[in-house]
Amino acid sequence: MTKLKAGAASTKPGWPGVFALGIALRRTRMARRISLRVLAYRVGIHPAVLSAWELGVRAPKLEDVARLLGCLHVKKAEYQGIIEIFRQIDGPTLIEPVSDIAYPLLWHYEMTATRIFEWAPALVPNRLQTADYTQAILNNSLLSEDEASRHSLACAARPNIVNGCPSGIFTFFLGEPALRSVGGTPQVMLDQLRYLQKVSELPHIKVRVIRGDASTNLVPPFSIYESTRTGATTIVHQNLHGVVYDAEPKSAGRHLSTAKAIQAKAASESDSMRMITATIDQSRLH
Repeated sequence: MTKLKAGAASTKPGWPGVFALGIALRRTRMARRISLRVLAYRVGIHPAVLSAWELGVRAPKLEDVARLLGCLHVKKAEYQGIIEIFRQIDGPTLIEPVSDIAYPLLWHYEMTATRIFEWAPALVPNRLQTADYTQAILNNSLLSEDEASRHSLACAARPNIVNGCPSGIFTFFLGEPALRSVGGTPQVMLDQLRYLQKVSELPHIKVRVIRGDASTNLVPPFSIYESTRTGATTIVHQNLHGVVYDAEPKSAGRHLSTAKAIQAKAASESDSMRMITATIDQSRLH
């Protein structure tokens, strides 16, 4: 367990723990319907400072967090939860268990990253799944109970990138097996493939496919979020404990190298769309 520190001098902008803490502080304030200016006045700080904390631009000290939570009359359980997030702000890695904070943290990365890379070897990326496709995965027990919970949380962010206004470009790399049925009726997969065609027409979404079944053995699924504002590259993947956000430079470098290798093997966007169209045509014939 990381030791609590009085300050956060070593904390860097762009580290996931700083963003998670800012999100938690803002949600706590908003839940009590207190404006940022009013809370800043009560705590005795400039509103711009509180805003920077909530946005994850700067990290508060432990005593600052305690004063904020005291002014908000936070109960013990909620207080301890936020302090647990504070424990992770002085490092580049955050392990987020399945919880309601995982969704807004993921949303933050999706809305602020400059460039996003996602590798999905065997299934359509959860952010591009139709509701029926997602249900087919869950109904056919293709995911464990814990994986299903995390999968549902991740799928909640789907409307943000498709219908929202993200600042970055999403590039999704799919293994060819992801174009095949995962269960349910053939119509479910047909609708899913058509949806891939539709979203690929959006200017901020690119879809590319890697041919062959061997693509699933390249590396497990992961996402990369790059931000020019913070200069940080964050790797997001899932393990048995929850969603892992990793901004450690060496880890980022390894995943960026892997991403380049995947990109080199992938078909072009136009060829990928032809593959998807061909799969749709084959599905119609059966």
